[in-house]
Amino acid sequence: ENKNEYVKYMIDYLTQNSIEYQNHNFFDGFDSLIPYNYIKIFTPNELDLIISGISLIDVEDIKRNTEYEYPYSSDSPTVVLFFNCIKKWNQNDLEKLINFITGSPKVPFNGFQHYKNIGIPLKIQSGGEKKWLPTSHTCFNILSLPEYETEDELNFKFHQAFCDDSFNLQ
Repeated sequence: ENKNEYVKYMIDYLTQNSIEYQNHNFFDGFDSLIPYNYIKIFTPNELDLIISGISLIDVEDIKRNTEYEYPYSSDSPTVVLFFNCIKKWNQNDLEKLINFITGSPKVPFNGFQHYKNIGIPLKIQSGGEKKWLPTSHTCFNILSLPEYETEDELNFKFHQAFCDDSFNLQ
């Protein structure tokens, strides 16, 4: 007879009452770091963007905010090939690339300019011979890009580098 009422009470218990103590402590801890008065002006979506970053990756924003180390420049054939190639990638592959370079699959709140503002801009440096996989230095946002000559070669080598489980974003 009271099946619906029982289900309602179980849902309330499992989603609220059973974790009330943990929620209370979480909110107290969060409030000690960022007082509610400072964040109440934001909508949930705005707060999510501030905390998590932007999920859409704009290749032109990456290009505008990337610096180069000798012998590379924005006009180097390998760099031009790299940007032409990643423009064709889907968002999932771009997330893997950003995670590969920066250690985070999300774009900062104010785009890739953020990395310049904090003193660790995205950089592309020589990665050696084309037979090597690309490597990165996530603490410094540096991509070591070997001198690939074709899109197929570049795609293959990057996707091979992404096969490492540490770059799976599931």
